[in-house]
Parts: sequence; structure tokens; C-alpha cells
Amino acid sequence: MCLAPCFAGCTKEDYDVEVGRVVRTLATAGEALTEELEHEREAASEALDFERASNLHKRLEKVSSHLRTLPEIARRIDMLDAVILQRAAEEKTIIAFPVLSGILREPIFLKFAELASEPRSVEVILRAGLEPQTGTAEPQSVPDGAEPPAKALAPAAPVKQAHSPTSPDDFAIRSVPGELPEHLSLVARWFYSKPRDGEIFFRDFAWPYRRILRACSRLLAPPVSQTLPQSSDAEPRSK
Repeated sequence: MCLAPCFAGCTKEDYDVEVGRVVRTLATAGEALTEELEHEREAASEALDFERASNLHKRLEKVSSHLRTLPEIARRIDMLDAVILQRAAEEKTIIAFPVLSGILREPIFLKFAELASEPRSVEVILRAGLEPQTGTAEPQSVPDGAEPPAKALAPAAPVKQAHSPTSPDDFAIRSVPGELPEHLSLVARWFYSKPRDGEIFFRDFAWPYRRILRACSRLLAPPVSQTLPQSSDAEPRSK
């Protein structure tokens, strides 16, 4: 809840600390807040303050319940790296829309009918559009769930590290591209649309290329109505 700094409900220093907690909570998908509450609960238990430990446990359960509904797209804009996949009008073609730091980049057309005869793999084409700074060399695939290599852990763009969690500069609005609000609006409108046309994958430690390729197969698969046999409305009559 707001500490009401405009009504002198708290000092500027207290408000900066609270804002820092909010930023860290959102930046870590709630992990920073839950860890803080867990540490406070354990400290209260060790001090035999069981009433406070019980209250902290209830608060932790409430926070965890809210965090389970937190959409995956809710993250820092400079860390909003994703790719949206949609089936194109052209046969056996997928359009990949990269979203890098909240900005929509040039779409990538994956023409699977032509790629079957090309030496480049689909992952190389995706990597050239999603990670242009790494080049187009044939990558070494990382199994799903495995620890990514050190290079893959590096963010696509350098992110400024906060020098102090309570510094006002950490929360100031810096210069952003003029098209950023419009691009964020387009992405959010598509993400929250029902039904949603296509699939989206986010970049965390590395791009989930194998999951992206499996999604391409799903999107290119014919609709279920075309694969099931047509049933007759007429019921056979028994004599």
C-alpha cells in the first residue's frame, strides 16, 4: 500500500526504500519479496515470537497467491525480450515478431517449404534475428532444462545495474525511443486478446529455441476439424 508521502505519511527515505522493494519484487517476479518474508518468518520463529511468525506466514501465503496470477509479460521493459509466432497466409510459413526491450523489430519469415532444401537451420535464422550480435554461425543446441552456456546468460543489451536500491536515480524515467509506448500497446493488446492468435516465448537466461520450433510445428499443423473424419448426422435405422 502507498505510504502517502504527499500527506507526510512517511519520510522520503522510507518511501525510496518501499519503492525499491516494489521494483525488486517486479524485477524478480516476486522472488525478492517472498525471500524477504521467509527470512523474517524464520527470524521470528528463532526468537520464539510465534505470533509474528504466524502473521508473516499468512502474509507469505497471500503474496504467493497473488504472484501465481502474475502474467509472464509483467517485467522490466529493458528486459522485455520475446518472440511472437503466428501462422502466415503463405503455405507452411510462420512469421516471428521479435520484441527486444519492448520494441517490435523486423519480422522473420520462416518458410519451411523452402528451408527443407537450404543448408541453414531454422535456429540459425532465428538466432540472426533475435541475437544479431552473436553472428549466424551454427549454434550448439542446449537441451531443455539444462544450464545454458556462459555466453547465453549475457543479456541481449547491456542493462544498467543499480548502484543502490534506494537511490532516486534508479527509479527515474530515462530517455526511451519515441515509438516505445505504441509498440508496448500493440504487444499488450495482442497478449491480452481472447482468443489469442499465435504463441509467445520470452527470453530469460537464453532463448528457448527448441520450444519455439515445437510451437512452429503446432501452428503449421492442420486444424482438428480437417483431420477428423466427417460424421454423418443421419442415424442408421434398424429394421
